[in-house]
Amino acid sequence: MDLFVLQKELAASPGVSGGEGDIIARLAELVRPLADTVTVDTLGNLIAHKKGPGPRLLVSAHADTAGLLITHIDPRGFLRFGLVGAVRVETLPGARVLLPGGVRGVCCLEGKEAKAERMFIDIGAVSRAEAEARVKIGDRACFAGETLREGSLVVSPHLGGRAGCVILLEALARLKKPAYDLHIVFSVQQEVGLRGARTAAFAVEPALALSVDVTEAGDVPGGAGELKLGGGPAIKLLDKSAVCHPRAIAWLEAAAKNAQLPAQREVAPDGMSDAGALVVSRGGVVTGGVSLPVRYRYSPVETAHMGDMEQAARLLAAALETPLA
Repeated sequence: MDLFVLQKELAASPGVSGGEGDIIARLAELVRPLADTVTVDTLGNLIAHKKGPGPRLLVSAHADTAGLLITHIDPRGFLRFGLVGAVRVETLPGARVLLPGGVRGVCCLEGKEAKAERMFIDIGAVSRAEAEARVKIGDRACFAGETLREGSLVVSPHLGGRAGCVILLEALARLKKPAYDLHIVFSVQQEVGLRGARTAAFAVEPALALSVDVTEAGDVPGGAGELKLGGGPAIKLLDKSAVCHPRAIAWLEAAAKNAQLPAQREVAPDGMSDAGALVVSRGGVVTGGVSLPVRYRYSPVETAHMGDMEQAARLLAAALETPLA
């Protein structure tokens, strides 16, 4: 797979939490040749099963993104909105957004204070009636920026909600002989409480689980933490939602070493991932995580290193072929 082309395609597909139908349908087309069965559960999770000899392993990447939800249309046709999931509000003024039906708009700030309740979306309507003919209350808006490649870096809206899917698809394409009975989950509603991963894990009942996601890099002015772009994928130790199991950490680190891949260690006290739902499912699950370091998380210009993305896929594939000690 060309990872940049795939990232660009998936980033352009709407999928704000609770409205993931389009992206789930496309992911189903992409994963079907790589799996034995593909199903969609009641909540909307896409679950692909690839039979293998070992214990049941659930690998999850969330398919939803953060975004905006239309709450009010004023008499002049401007749209007020609320936030769905984690959005860096200070990056919204001037951001282009896409609404259902191909309606496009731009986020604007009323006054000088960057708060969601002081912002609106301009879609070029001149009246409420004109706006209501194109948009309705409850419609979701996602970022509409272009995915760009600048040298070794990729700059993309919704990188945080799509890069994990890209990594997981590439790992499955590379997989030769799985050591586990694999259940691949492209989860929904992660941005609003890890809901999809929670229901999927309850149904699958895995013995082991992995979350594939992004994490904040600290290699920018004023940044915090040790993670950097170009340093390789990150093996999760903990985040705000989960403390990973020591056996899972050792398993991933051994897989990276055996495959001669660089790996960083992720400590992200402010971030959340599907690992938080997986680790506490039923009686508890041995859970780990593979993360892609990104800059400017929760903004329309999330940035990652293409080499890290490829190496994350190679690490994941290596782990899926390595029995847990």
